[in-house]
Amino acid sequence: MNLKREIETHTTCDQDLIALKENNFKQTRPNFEIFKKEILKLIEQNQQLKNESKVMRQKIDLCSNQLREEQTEKHKIQEEYHHELKLLTDQIEELESKVLQNKEQKKINQQIRNEKKEKETKKIIKKNQILIELRTKNHRLEDLLTKAQTKNEESEIAYQELDQKILKLAEAVQQLEEHINQLNKIKNINNKNFQKIKQTHLQFIKSINLYEQEILKKKENDKLITDQIINLQFQLNEKQKENKQFKLKESQSNTRIETMEIQTRELLKKNQKLTVENLSIVEEKTKLIQIIKNYIKKCK
Repeated sequence: MNLKREIETHTTCDQDLIALKENNFKQTRPNFEIFKKEILKLIEQNQQLKNESKVMRQKIDLCSNQLREEQTEKHKIQEEYHHELKLLTDQIEELESKVLQNKEQKKINQQIRNEKKEKETKKIIKKNQILIELRTKNHRLEDLLTKAQTKNEESEIAYQELDQKILKLAEAVQQLEEHINQLNKIKNINNKNFQKIKQTHLQFIKSINLYEQEILKKKENDKLITDQIINLQFQLNEKQKENKQFKLKESQSNTRIETMEIQTRELLKKNQKLTVENLSIVEEKTKLIQIIKNYIKKCK
């Protein structure tokens, strides 16, 4: 009974750790410093749980040694052994209830041991398969984050091209202003030349509208990239929930997964910074285009 209580206490601590980490991930964006402190607390709590797990394993080893000694005792000690074994696994309880004769006791005990070994072997194989799947999914997440970062770099290049186009438009506006000033000085203006200037002016406005559409497309692309990052973060949180179930029994795999989580968070932070910078660039381009439009209206 004491062993069962210790196992339940250990499971409760593990659930508390999972809850704390989930709350911590929800608050990552608002305040990174709080997130960092919570992570340090979780690491400390995780170390305490590992120490408790070692103590638990020692106690389990002691219980196993006692059970081996009790196997050589009489029928009463064997019944106590079966009672303890029943607490550890419910499936063995059905086989123990079928034991009616002392002659069949050895055969049934051997069957129970064989089945227990088979079940433990299947569990280990299943755990290894799940860990392999988790590693594969984490590699896919890293690839997706790398693609998202590449898209952000492409967006920066596109914004630089837009900068050059806007500079050319500014030069064209300046030339148009000089041309309008010259026309204002001339009293007898030619109607044909005026129509040509008007057509040039309309084409200029059309080109500005086209550039505005390009900027809107870039904004939509940035929004898609942001949605992909959010989706990746959600998938990452789901994988973290699965990883937590194996932390106590698979410490080495847990360390690798935590390292990958830290790298993924760093990539997410870089992508978020790039997204913020891209949005600020788009706002500056929009303001510049609005200034050019206002200037054209004044020229009219």
